[in-house]
Amino acid sequence: MADSCGGWFSPMKNELRVISARHHHAEPFRRREGTLLSRYLDPIDIAGELLTGTILALSFTLGGSLIVRGGPDATRKMLLGVLGCNVAWGIIDGTTCLMSRMYERRRKARLHAAIRASSGGEDAAAIVADELNEELAGFASPADLTHFYRQVAAHLSHLAPEPVRLAKEDVYRALLTFGLMCGTTLPAVVPFLLLRDLDVALRLSNLLLLAVLFLTGYRWGRITRSRPWLVGLAVLLIGRIMVGVAMLLEP
Repeated sequence: MADSCGGWFSPMKNELRVISARHHHAEPFRRREGTLLSRYLDPIDIAGELLTGTILALSFTLGGSLIVRGGPDATRKMLLGVLGCNVAWGIIDGTTCLMSRMYERRRKARLHAAIRASSGGEDAAAIVADELNEELAGFASPADLTHFYRQVAAHLSHLAPEPVRLAKEDVYRALLTFGLMCGTTLPAVVPFLLLRDLDVALRLSNLLLLAVLFLTGYRWGRITRSRPWLVGLAVLLIGRIMVGVAMLLEP
């Protein structure tokens, strides 16, 4: 989940970004702080929830032409299916977010205990390297990483053990994750609330959902400094294929 190792070495993050940038001759990446979502969720988490929720909604609406011809009652059942599916997945993803945060806090506690039980110095740095090197290898030069591991070990050795429990920030992350997944039902549902012609509402619903797929890919392309239009079209195509496969597998 978002920033799952953020509780480990938050005071060291800026230094790691700087040494990584120096090693790769690039500007250090900085998380945007302008919105509620960007404060608690990483871009990949936001994109993942939007894509998953939109594809789930499209799996109902793209094949919904026969359903809407059944009248308002059949259409209402379809929309309730969209809502129920995404709410269920939102609960699952929110719960998984909380479980992930608890796992990371337990992992930090184990690392903290191992460092305090060590002889300190290089021994403590080696413990940190064992824990983090697989994730950070290639992120900076070996010399910079070694220095970073020493800094992490020194930082944790002076901290009192923290209780392994959820923080309010973890709850915010889970709620935002749930809200994002549920929010993807809006493009599917709102046209049916505004328009009386069910066929037109269905076309508009599908158009809006496909637009969300494209815009999510486009935004991801800008974040990763790729070609936004190409990434947006690729995400749109892949999402459409995934929906088609899901529809073929329906009984």
